[in-house]
Amino acid sequence: MSPKRRNFQPRAKQSALVNRLGRKQRRDPFDRARRWFRVDPTRLSGVEARLGRRAMVAWGFAVALLLGWAIGAPLVAYWQGDGGAVLVRSIAVQGHDRLPASAVAEASGVAPGSTMKDLDRAAIASQVAAHPLVREARVAVLPAGRLVVRVEEREPRALLRGPARERAPSNWWLVDETGTPFANTRADAWSRLPRLRSRSEVRDDTASESLRFAIELARGLDDPRFDALSDREIELPGETGSDGWVIHTRGNPQRVLLGNEAVEPRLERLAMLLEARLPEARTASEIDLRFAGQAVLRSGPASR
Repeated sequence: MSPKRRNFQPRAKQSALVNRLGRKQRRDPFDRARRWFRVDPTRLSGVEARLGRRAMVAWGFAVALLLGWAIGAPLVAYWQGDGGAVLVRSIAVQGHDRLPASAVAEASGVAPGSTMKDLDRAAIASQVAAHPLVREARVAVLPAGRLVVRVEEREPRALLRGPARERAPSNWWLVDETGTPFANTRADAWSRLPRLRSRSEVRDDTASESLRFAIELARGLDDPRFDALSDREIELPGETGSDGWVIHTRGNPQRVLLGNEAVEPRLERLAMLLEARLPEARTASEIDLRFAGQAVLRSGPASR
């Protein structure tokens, strides 16, 4: 046995591959100085360990992919309808108070079973916002075929009576805080709202400064000092005539003329007159406050 063969002693803890490579190295006929290939058994053990860990990571990744596909396939099948298209399974409505959720869903024009990819969120929001009681609408699409519609409702502040219009169910309109008539309605459905009257044609969805001021005027008449003016209705100034703002009531005085300017100071004079409880003021059918510093009391039938 050559000295080179005697120098190599197989180790029990090393693998058979390392031991065979070590023996092959010692059988090399060339001298040690001229050998181009050397094998270090210790370094080979580390390489073998690293290769083992990488193989385990690769196998683990493959198993995770298979498990993900096996678990995700039923969920994808649930989210998708025929042909792999996601279908609308439900429509959720948020932010509504007076308006029923069914009315919002109907206004969206989307029916359960529609294809989600064919939906235009901006178009749906515009359709919902076109509803008279909706100020703004937003639409979101969620997984599992769920459509969410969030609305901001208009807040009615007054009830306006205008001239009769063709194809309008009634001559009463709801008015919001900005003075915009936005929905035709019945008067008995909104009896708690202050009532306004206009001789001019009502332009729906158009803000009016006169209507906005009328709402503020109605809010000021909520003062207990004006409780004597029962079932009042505020008439807006007409395009012609000099009566200006007029308060109509069921009892006496039947009409209070405020004019077109300095309405707030004249309301204050009216409150002082009502608090004085003068017999003339209690029996007058009309109180005219259009004159500076004066209150003209008239008896007899008041013009309506």
